[in-house]
Amino acid sequence: MDQISKVLRERHHIRHGETDGFSIRYMTQMMTALSSTTTMMTNLLLSLAKISLVVGGVGIMNTVLLSASVGMIYGFYPTWKASRMDPIVALRYE
Repeated sequence: MDQISKVLRERHHIRHGETDGFSIRYMTQMMTALSSTTTMMTNLLLSLAKISLVVGGVGIMNTVLLSASVGMIYGFYPTWKASRMDPIVALRYE
């Protein structure tokens, strides 16, 4: 790395004691940064998928609950009405 830094300082005409106008990075540093970014994106997408599944599940649950409630109401009322009637009269209109 020192040789690369020396060549770059010569080509950029940077004198001894001046700050470098460049930075040198190892490939391991770049791989670490890429790995960190990939992990963050994976976690972000995973949390988004979890939220989507929960919202979809709640929507389906509400639909099923509403359908069951309406079905129970529409089934209960005729049953209750028929229980108050004479069995012969109740079966006559079927």
